[in-house]
Amino acid sequence: MSSIYVHVPFCLNKCPYCAFESGDRFSDDELNFEYERIKIDMLYASKLRPKAETVYFGGGTPPVIGISRLTGLIRYAYETFEIPEGAEVTCEVNPKTVNRDFLTRMKEAGFNRLSIGVQSLNEDMLKTLGRIHSAEDAVKCVSDGRKAGFDNISCDLMFALPNQTVQMVEADVRRMLELQPDHISLYPLSIEHGTMFYARKVQKPDENTEYAMYKLICRMLKEAGYIHYEVSNYCLPGKESRHNINYWRGGEYIGCGRGSHSYAAGYRFNYTGYMEQITEEEAESERIMLGLRLAEGIPMEAEKVKRVRKYIDHGYAEYKNGILSLTEDGFWISNAIIGEVLA
Repeated sequence: MSSIYVHVPFCLNKCPYCAFESGDRFSDDELNFEYERIKIDMLYASKLRPKAETVYFGGGTPPVIGISRLTGLIRYAYETFEIPEGAEVTCEVNPKTVNRDFLTRMKEAGFNRLSIGVQSLNEDMLKTLGRIHSAEDAVKCVSDGRKAGFDNISCDLMFALPNQTVQMVEADVRRMLELQPDHISLYPLSIEHGTMFYARKVQKPDENTEYAMYKLICRMLKEAGYIHYEVSNYCLPGKESRHNINYWRGGEYIGCGRGSHSYAAGYRFNYTGYMEQITEEEAESERIMLGLRLAEGIPMEAEKVKRVRKYIDHGYAEYKNGILSLTEDGFWISNAIIGEVLA
């Protein structure tokens, strides 16, 4: 399976926790330049991999480039690649950057899945995160997306935020469930080097509180019918992110635009010209690191499984019919388990 990722490195406001390549100071000329660059990247990518079974626009905030450029790019993708009927075509949006008319035009141009950066539905937490939208903006964005014809909507939700309590997380999840998204991407706040949060030495809740938040969210989403199919992702039946599953299963993907990365034909490369051939040993390590993120697990020989027997005995992992998989509690300590497998 081959996927196309389009990186749009512009935001209206750079969030203080964000470590992705994006900027909030740009001119119209820069937007036009990046628009043309992405089209050139798409053209070259189509020569390498002409078929794209999923397309994902991320960033940054893709709608910042404007509706004409955004719809121009997705239409160009359909012209340039062989995109089969029913392919998953996603665009990330910030609730403040779109309205119903904007979303309707996106849908008409060929997008069929939205990934909405909600992050929280608590006004104080949104201010802490430096978000430019309000909780009501997020609610309206989901509603507008449905009215525009999107039947596949994912919402991002963050937890373990500064000064956040378990009770606040519960209220956030309850309100999120009222929106009935098809998919929820759940992330504990990570203080990344190079971000404003890192420079300010922002403090998160302690580990015990963070774990209590995680367990509460898992229980609430499970009771609401969501499947915990990947470490950080939940969905209603049949609504998994096919694009991201391709990453986790080691599939090929081609990146277009500044800040994008690619993996194809046994090579990893990016927009700067960097290229590295992946050895068999590295490919096997990545198969383990990425594959164990999925609830379905990965085939594993019994000899290697011996390294993590203690985790299996304590309920953090399972080994059945030659498949090693992590449990809900195992997801929480996945890095430790994966490290043991690779040791």
